[in-house]
Amino acid sequence: MQQSSSAATNDGHRTHEAHAKKEGSGIKESSFWISQIFMILATVLGVYLAAQEGLNQAIIFDDLTSRQNNYYLRNSLASELQSNLIQARDYAEFVKSPPSRSAIKMFPLKLDLFVWESMRYSPSALETPSQFILEIQRYYREIEDIRGKIESSAYAPHYGAEEMKKRTERMEKEVLPKLLANIDTLRRYLKEHNVPVD
Repeated sequence: MQQSSSAATNDGHRTHEAHAKKEGSGIKESSFWISQIFMILATVLGVYLAAQEGLNQAIIFDDLTSRQNNYYLRNSLASELQSNLIQARDYAEFVKSPPSRSAIKMFPLKLDLFVWESMRYSPSALETPSQFILEIQRYYREIEDIRGKIESSAYAPHYGAEEMKKRTERMEKEVLPKLLANIDTLRRYLKEHNVPVD
């Protein structure tokens, strides 16, 4: 009987040890799965944050590249406009003198419009403030109209020259300084972001 009691105690002890081992392995197993879940979550979060930062950097890079392209376009547009203002002023002086009708037709006003016409095909043109595009467009249209009227004798050369000078003076005093200030602001912005210009 003592043997059976001793056997029962041993069985109970073994059962308790086996149960304790099962609990210990269950805790180890559950902690393994919990750590794996946290590893997966950390990996997913890390990939998401890296992708988000990469996207932000790509957007910033694209914005700076676009601004740099527009800087060069605006700069070229301003240079071409300055050249055309000089040509229009010289032409107005020429026709004011007054030359003969044949001389006026032999030496017509020819504006440089390479940049202006190229802007039609440039996506950067739409990033140029519309006030400048509209003002320059109107100036070129009006100057061409005046030139045509001088050549066709619809305007007397002196009157046509004065009209041309008025419009040219307005562009020199009002529009061109604003365009150059706008270009300078854009240049400073790009330099602050370490984008090479000039």
